[in-house]
Amino acid sequence: MMAGVSFGAVFLALGVAACLHNLEEWRGYEEFVHAYHQRLNARLRNRRVFGFALILLSAIVLILGVVELVEGPGWATICSRIVVIAFLVNALEHCARSLITRKLVPGTVSALLLIIPLALIALHLMRRDFGDTRATLILSFLVSLAVLPVAIFGGLWGGFLANWLLAAITGRRATSSK
Repeated sequence: MMAGVSFGAVFLALGVAACLHNLEEWRGYEEFVHAYHQRLNARLRNRRVFGFALILLSAIVLILGVVELVEGPGWATICSRIVVIAFLVNALEHCARSLITRKLVPGTVSALLLIIPLALIALHLMRRDFGDTRATLILSFLVSLAVLPVAIFGGLWGGFLANWLLAAITGRRATSSK
């Protein structure tokens, strides 16, 4: 069925899908922040900070995807396996949040159409190409549960820093609700 498909190619496609997912979240920022970030530090609930965070996280995933595709199995594969499951968890959370609120949360469409199918293909390839067992997938799942919030908050604080630096360079205010 997928004899010629490599994990690296699927992971890179998942990275591109994540960029589209992040764009969908950014476009629906007002709804997204209402659904997810009411309790965040006010400095992190800024649209520009959120945008910079999404750019930073997207760039990291795309770089990891290119390394995975070019280098093949290696150090990047360890990270990529965790990221695949983290994407799947994040996508399922978007879907669950939409069902619970009975409102389409930004990121749900791309989660359903892109992230979930590509993550499931990547999981299949992880089992086929790397011999991942249920035990290794469960371990990757547990690690992804720890990594996901760290990546999100790290990205947000990175976005805050980028926003602050840009404001310092341009002489504009760093905090803006828009």
